Formats: sequence, C-alpha cells, structure tokens
Amino acid sequence: MVYGWRARVGFLGPQTVAETTTYQFYQIVPKGVMHVVYPIGITELTRIEVEQALQRIDDAIRELARRRVDIIVLGGSPPVIVGGYGYDQKFIWRVSELTSIPGTTSQTAALEAFRHLGMRRLAVATPFTDELNGLLKDFLEKSGFQVLAIKGLNIPLVDVAHQPLPVSYRLAKETFALAPDADGVYIPGASVPVVENIRLLEQDLKVPVVTSVQAMIWQVFRMLNIGGPIQGFGRLLQDL
Repeated sequence: MVYGWRARVGFLGPQTVAETTTYQFYQIVPKGVMHVVYPIGITELTRIEVEQALQRIDDAIRELARRRVDIIVLGGSPPVIVGGYGYDQKFIWRVSELTSIPGTTSQTAALEAFRHLGMRRLAVATPFTDELNGLLKDFLEKSGFQVLAIKGLNIPLVDVAHQPLPVSYRLAKETFALAPDADGVYIPGASVPVVENIRLLEQDLKVPVVTSVQAMIWQVFRMLNIGGPIQGFGRLLQDL
C-alpha cells in the first residue's frame, strides 16, 4: 500500500528543517494521510528573510506538484503577514495558475476556523517578536476580527520547537487573562509544541482554541472530503 493513499498533503514549511510541525501533524491525522514537506528556508523571523523565502515559492509549488500531492499548503503565519493583507489569496491564486491542485495557507485555515467557531474577538498567543505580532494584528483586524490581546514569546526561531509543552499552555492562559472577554484563543506558529494542550486549555478557559497545525488539518480535510470527527484536539476537529 502506498503511503498517503488517503491524502498527500503538500506543505511549504517556512523553516529549513521540519521537526515539531510534522510530529504534531502525525499526532492528529488518521492513517493513510501523509505530510509532504518542502522547506522554503527561513532561518530567522525577520522581514528580509521571509521576503527572500517568498521569492522561492513558485519553485516550491512546482516541486510539490511533481510529487503528486493532493493539496498545497503554505505553512505558518509569517509568510502571509509579511506578504501583506491579501497575500494568502494571492498564493492560492498562484497555485491554481501553476497547477491543477487546490491550494490554501495555514493562516487562511485559521481565519475560516474562527468563523466556524464564532470567534470574532481574539486573544492571540504567539512565539513571535513584537514586530511580527504587529503585522499579525493588522492582518487579523483587516480580515474582520478584533484582537483584544496579543502576547509573544519573542524568542529566536530556532528555539521555538524546543520549548517545553507548559510554555504554550502558560502563554495562552496569560494572554487570555489580558482579554477575558475574548471569544477564543489563537496560537499561531506551526512549530510551537501545543497540540497536546488544546483540550486542556479549552477545559480551563471555557472558550475554543485554534492552533496553526490543527486549523490546517481541519481545512485540508474539508477541502479533500475526508471525514471525522477527530477527538482530543479541540472543538474544531470534533466538528469534521
């Protein structure tokens, strides 16, 4: 039996190395779903590095198409928010122009997840710097959402995947405490170790929690007509 017989999810990974993103992906998805990763080579979360990586997007799209994936996803928030409001739709259009394969982005998936869960007022807990948090806040607000609080770890990109699980849990709770009227918590950053905390945070905070990998899987499965529900990783995946 060929690996990925149910779905081959092409993923443009922002970083040079795929580690926690793929690990979390396989914790969630059922058998038969494969993560096909093409790193676009971001080593530091700076505007210049992200812009340089975006120049390699066309080659990455073509290579994933050559690998016969069923969908192409641009991972992570930084490529989209540095690209500016509307860049996610430009990426989706570019995929359709270069291939016959459907495309989306992790950030697009998060926006759709917010709408599905009725999250309009957000508490946003990120691994990013203040500069990137400002770009993310602007993107989310232009997309029709209120950012009541945003708080980042402000650490180097290489350190994000090495954070202990309690870090994302505490950061989410601290951010929600700044905005107790928020409709839900958003935790972007595909490499943040967090998926095991989604259920616990929803139990403790009594609001939905959306993360990058979780939202991406939810939208990809909807686009590829893969049914659920998937238990243990928050309300969003229970609705598949």
